[in-house]
Formats: sequence, structure tokens, C-alpha cells
Amino acid sequence: MENRSALLISSNEYQDVMLSRLASPQNDVVSLSKVLRDPTIGDFGEVKVLINKPSYVVREEIANFFIDKKRDDLILLYFSGHGVLDINGKLYLAAPDTKCNLLRASAISANYLSEVIDDSRSRRIVLILDCCHSGAFSRGGKGSAVGTRVRAGLAFEGMGYGRVVLTASDATQYAWEGKQVEGSPVMSIFTKFFIEGLCTGAADLRRTGKITVDDLYDYIYDQIMQLDSEKRQTPGKWSFKQEGDIVIGKNSNPSIVNSIYLPKEIQELLNHPVPTARLAAVHEIEKLITGHSYAKYTQSSKLALEKLKNDDSRAVSEAASKTFDRFFSSKKGSGGGETKRSLLNTVIRFDIKNILIYLFVFIVLTVVVSYLYFKKTESVNKIVIQEIKEERGEVFNDLRQQIDETGKIIIKDQQPALLKIKGEEERGTRWNDLRQ
Repeated sequence: MENRSALLISSNEYQDVMLSRLASPQNDVVSLSKVLRDPTIGDFGEVKVLINKPSYVVREEIANFFIDKKRDDLILLYFSGHGVLDINGKLYLAAPDTKCNLLRASAISANYLSEVIDDSRSRRIVLILDCCHSGAFSRGGKGSAVGTRVRAGLAFEGMGYGRVVLTASDATQYAWEGKQVEGSPVMSIFTKFFIEGLCTGAADLRRTGKITVDDLYDYIYDQIMQLDSEKRQTPGKWSFKQEGDIVIGKNSNPSIVNSIYLPKEIQELLNHPVPTARLAAVHEIEKLITGHSYAKYTQSSKLALEKLKNDDSRAVSEAASKTFDRFFSSKKGSGGGETKRSLLNTVIRFDIKNILIYLFVFIVLTVVVSYLYFKKTESVNKIVIQEIKEERGEVFNDLRQQIDETGKIIIKDQQPALLKIKGEEERGTRWNDLRQ
């Protein structure tokens, strides 16, 4: 049986004035620890939380965390705080005592983490970095502009197996300008959707009852892209020699709306704060159900309507209830019969339409193929007839030539006999003359 262990690290207060104070990391790790410990969701047996601990303590705890782990053990290491780059582009995770001019001595380097992970026997390791990616460079250093991209995940490739790295963003949020920090930090929502996907079950994209690390990433990415139209924060994922799916949690709420299966426009309407927009979502869902691709969206439409039936707006809830009862109600009596007839009529209507379309296409193809076949046959017949004529002409000429030659041969062979007869006739004539 696998052991599931998690080490959650956060830093939000810093002694170095060049590192700004962060508001969310402490709350992030506390909330995440509850979800991971929950036996109905994460079911992690060991969850340790470190909040605002100095760098030497964090390094020691990381080393102890990876000791004595077995091959099939699931290990999750989470960090929330500042990610800082030195002038050589190397990534460091900042602790409260981190000094920006002494990163190697006072921060946790990506190289250190990678080496510790390499020494672990586990092949199921998940590293999550919800860093603000301050990624600041000294003035004059390479990449000193705000927004320089940081390929953080690649720093943890290492030499081991079964390693997955998730990052909240791949872009820097700050750049050093003397002793000041330029640029406004983008509020990280990565952990928010990470927890939401696990708690609600919405990250169970394949509806298997299990939420894998790939499911979580896809869910988080989709949610962030919907909210951040300017794409200031783009999550990243790196997988190194991963063996099979890594399950992070269980779906404790299988009835949750899996909105990712609905078109993006309807997703936006479902999550809209204005009731009229959610009411429009009900009408759009009804169009999906009765549309040509009804089978593709049936389950997700059903779940969405179930959620809207409990909407705060009376108009939305009533419309959702009516639509749900029309297409998905399983009640006995006239309501159920009407539902079955409605769905049956929808299926029959579109089946007849499809049959007519297929029949028309079949007739057209038959006519075209027949025409091409007869044209080809006619052409082939002409060629064959011409060849026969030519062949007959050659045979006739050969036969005529053969007859002529044969005739000459016959005359030549009978010539001695003819001369003999002619000589006998001449002698007979002479004898008659002598008698007379």
C-alpha cells in the first residue's frame, strides 16, 4: 500500500526590504493541508506545514522529508512565496531570512531541491511552486526587464524518474531597479483553483472518480485562462519520466458540474454574477440538448441544469427546473412520458434528417459513379473494336497473301504433268494424220 506524504512550505514575511510582503501564502498552505488530510479527498497520511521558517530549517526539513521513502510512495512538495533569480538565471526559493545579495547562503536553491529529489527512491514525486516569480535581476544583469520568462520547471529535471513539476506562472512579476522593485505583482490564483478542483470534484475531468495531477493542471489552466484575458499568469507543467497516472485526490462530489465539457461561452454565462446572463445559459443549454451534437453535451448539460435549479435567482431556478424536467426528469406519469417523448422526438427528428442527407449523398454519388463507369466502358469498347478491326484486317491480308502464294505453288508443282498431257495430245494428232 502506498504512503501519501506532503510537505507544505510558505513564506510571506521577509527581512530583506527588496522582497515585498505577500498576503496569501499562509492561508494557502493552511487550506491546502485540510484538503490533503481529508480522507474523502486527498487522504494523505502525513502532511507537514512550515510557515515563515528560516532557510536553514527549511533545507533540513526538505532533506528529512525525502528520507526513507519507498518506490511507490507519493510525495508532494508545495512552496508558496517569492521565487528569485540570481544574475546567472538560477532559481532560488525565498525564506524570511533570505538576503537578495546572498541568495546561495540564505535561500533554497533549485539545485539543492533537485539533488535531494534525485536521492529519493520514490518515482511518484509532485513538486508544486506557487511562486510570485519575482525573478528579479540585478541592474545590468541579463533579462533585467519586467516580465522576463522563467522556465522554472526545467530547473528541477534532475536524473530521477516519476517527477512532475507544476508552476503557478512562467513569467517574472518584478524586476530590480536599484533598491526598488518595479512592476505590480499579479495576485496568484493557482492554489485557489488547486483547492477548488479537489474540494468540489470539478477537476475530475474524465469522470473517473479520481483526480490526477494532469487533471488538476488542465482544470487550473482552463480556469486561469478564463479569468486572466491578458495572460499575465500562465501555469506551467513539466513531466520527467512519469510512470502512469499520479492520483492526487478523490472526487467527493460526483454531481459537480464539469463545465469544461460545455462551450466556453456557456461556461462564462454559468459563472456570470448577473442573473440574466445565467438565465441565458439555460436557453443555450436547451439549444445544445436539442442540437445536432446533443449526445456530446448531454451529461454536462444535465449537471449544469441541476446546479442552476438551486440558483439564487427565482427566474433562473424556475427556467432550469423546467428545462431539466423536460429533458432529464425520471418522474413517473405524464411528466416522465413527456420527457421520453421529447427526447424520442428529438432523436427521431435528427435521425430522419440524417437519413435524408445520407440518402441524397448516396444518390448523387451513385449517379456520378455510374456515369463515370459507362463513359469508361464506352471508351474501352471503342478501343477493343478498333483493335479487333485492325487484327481482322491483318489476318485477311495475311490470308490473301497466303492464297496467292499457294496458288503459284500449285501451278508450279503441276507443270510436268501438264507438259506430258500436251505431248500425248500432239503424238495422237500425228498418228491420226499418218493413218489417214
